[in-house]
Amino acid sequence: MASDLKLFQRLMNVAEQQNSLSQHYTNTALAQDLWQQYREALNSYLLLCSSAPPSYHPLYDPFLYFYRGKNDDIRTTVRYTYGQHRTSNRLTHNGFPYLLQAFFEPFQVISFPTTGPAVDHLYQTLTDLILNYPYDRLSRLYNELKKYSPQVAIKFNKADSLLYSYDGNLLINEPTHASENLTRFHPSILALREFTFRQKSYGQYVPSKLLKNYLSELMRTFRENSGNVEQIKVSTPVKMELSDDLPTIYFQSDAKYAIQYDSDTDYFRFCTLPSYDAILGYQPKVVPIRHSADAACSSTLYSFFNSLCGTDLNLLDQFALLLAEGMMTDGKKMFVIHTKSHKHELQTFFSEVLRDTAVQIDSPTPFPSLNRLTKQTHLRSLFLAQIAGRCFVLVNDTPPSKESSPKLGKIIKGKRISISSDFAPPQNYYNRLGIIYITDNYRKADSLPEKWKATVLDFSLTETEFPDQLEFSYTDAAWIYQTLLPYGLKLKTLKDQKISDPAPFDVQRAPSPLAEIACVHAFFQLCRKQNDCCCDTHEVYQSYCQFLAVTQNGQKTELSKIQFNKKFREISKSKFIYKRPHRSRKGPSPYCYIGLKLPETFPKSEAAPSAPQEDRLMRYLKHIEKYQLTGQMKTTLDNPPSKK
Repeated sequence: MASDLKLFQRLMNVAEQQNSLSQHYTNTALAQDLWQQYREALNSYLLLCSSAPPSYHPLYDPFLYFYRGKNDDIRTTVRYTYGQHRTSNRLTHNGFPYLLQAFFEPFQVISFPTTGPAVDHLYQTLTDLILNYPYDRLSRLYNELKKYSPQVAIKFNKADSLLYSYDGNLLINEPTHASENLTRFHPSILALREFTFRQKSYGQYVPSKLLKNYLSELMRTFRENSGNVEQIKVSTPVKMELSDDLPTIYFQSDAKYAIQYDSDTDYFRFCTLPSYDAILGYQPKVVPIRHSADAACSSTLYSFFNSLCGTDLNLLDQFALLLAEGMMTDGKKMFVIHTKSHKHELQTFFSEVLRDTAVQIDSPTPFPSLNRLTKQTHLRSLFLAQIAGRCFVLVNDTPPSKESSPKLGKIIKGKRISISSDFAPPQNYYNRLGIIYITDNYRKADSLPEKWKATVLDFSLTETEFPDQLEFSYTDAAWIYQTLLPYGLKLKTLKDQKISDPAPFDVQRAPSPLAEIACVHAFFQLCRKQNDCCCDTHEVYQSYCQFLAVTQNGQKTELSKIQFNKKFREISKSKFIYKRPHRSRKGPSPYCYIGLKLPETFPKSEAAPSAPQEDRLMRYLKHIEKYQLTGQMKTTLDNPPSKK
């Protein structure tokens, strides 16, 4: 009785497996009849076997392992031993026993018949199924693929290998490691370009047109039958119990964590994402967790920040905020950094120190231009890098051309861009990568923000020379990822929520903008009128910052360039003309003060010297380190530091 129950269960498992497989194909009366005959023949044959093979046995999925050849014969996708010294992929009545032997022996089925009525009946129903089945267009194209290369066909099998993402793209159902530091990702179908060409060396070349027709039809089928295919449809990454209203950064260690700042505890909340498949199709930007025994800021990083920001801690905050927004999945997409003398060092910082999150693009120059980003080859690289969880791309400061501006605008705004391919249908690209634009030309820096609504960070007024050549280390990268970046997330959250810092830094900051009005008036009194002079807004603002530093004992302005210019225009409108002079249409044409002669020297302050800038900066860096994510992330975040 027990053996009868086992046999019944075995037959039910086989029938269930076949019914699920048959739904991939056209459901017609003829198809049902052919499937029924083959199922009955297979069940009758399995009754004669000592044990049932696993559910992934080739006989359970005949359309995957058999196909109709060019001469209307039956072919196998895997060659089998025929006779003593031959192999074949052609199926005949005489070769069928050898095929059964090749199919059953690897699965350790001890006893199975290779001759007899059950074998003949199974062969006949299998032949009828493969040759007479009413294939739809997709199945016919898949059969053509198998004629050229069974390996490629199996690679592109719709049921096993391909997924359809929420944004209408084909992904490969084979998670791959982006690097040893980053999480798994499901690559785009476009990442298989090399695989298809590699088959040429085996004499198994698949025409690109055939492959493109098949994949196009597959995408159409997915769109029309989204309820019957494996489709992941999500609009945002899963955050579980975290708030959808708060900025989020995704970190990767042994697991993937979503991190948010909590102003009530002045630390971070986190959740472990349940599985990779939960966010399939919308791969968020992923930041690696780098473990380091030394959690303190190195002398190299201190020199780097000191040479850029000096005592202006607001600039350091802006830098941390830029990093956080650039590594957020839904953050801003255009960042402009202006420097007078540290262009190379900043490029090295983003390309080398943060290389695990940067996009690597082949270009004649070290970094591609904005114009080059709009080309199909580079767009494909951005598309593949984004799916792999990368965060930003570094570009050179060549101004964008008029011709490339429309497509560049779509990239920056995250609008749909079609990525073409010679073997796959167009894929949809919605850019989420941050574009880092570093320049030592203030006219270039001044022209981009207005057009592209870029975030601007200007170091030109505070930077000093680096003491030595900077050599960043692994520990420096760990400090940036685990200290400065989380602190930037805090600043971003406070900014978005419009709330005050629950644990402000205790060093006295510069006076409020309201207290600076008197300084602006004093600066105006030093300016002279000279008809042949013309100063643009940047030059005036730069001169004012120098005036403030000299006369107010190193004080840094808290007025932005826009705030200062608005106030200076009010004061100077009776003395100087404010307009945009006629210049070449090819370059920027900023507003200027006509007839304004800037002061060449400023009276020095007699006030006592300020505290050494090293002390002030170092104290602030130690303040930032209170928000460091060290060791195992879960342990750290479960036990936030106590407030002091």
